[in-house]
Amino acid sequence: MRDDINLLILDEPTNHLDVNSREWIEQALEDYSEALLFVSHDRYFINRFATRIWLLEDGRITDWPYSFEEFRRRRAIQIQTEKNPKEKPRRAAAKTGQASAAKRAAAVEREIKAAEEKIKSMEADIELYSTDYEKLDALFTEKAETEKTLEALYEQWYSLTE
Repeated sequence: MRDDINLLILDEPTNHLDVNSREWIEQALEDYSEALLFVSHDRYFINRFATRIWLLEDGRITDWPYSFEEFRRRRAIQIQTEKNPKEKPRRAAAKTGQASAAKRAAAVEREIKAAEEKIKSMEADIELYSTDYEKLDALFTEKAETEKTLEALYEQWYSLTE
């Protein structure tokens, strides 16, 4: 009775699959409309199917109701905040200093947006070249570098807006 299934639990569903099998399982999951719980290290798969992330840390589960990319962005900000909690202001900064920091923050925001758009474009290319492993390797390498740059930009933005 396949119609009775309302929860599907998968553990590393794309491990050891050839391209045809991978495409088959992805198509089957696209057609599946019920709850899906999975564990995976396959970032492409996670980005494609995850709509919320459960972070298991220190024996607790934290629910992040976001896509994987949004989870990573917000988690990086959270970690940065925990490392550098806001200090009590000693005195108001000079207006020129505030304006200068605001301009730098706006410039960093533009860089963040450009990096996020570049990652989104690469994700589309990854899907397009899903069977070209050499191209995928280059895309994943470039995407990882862009994600590192993006995380550094988030940190820079955070320090400018404190």
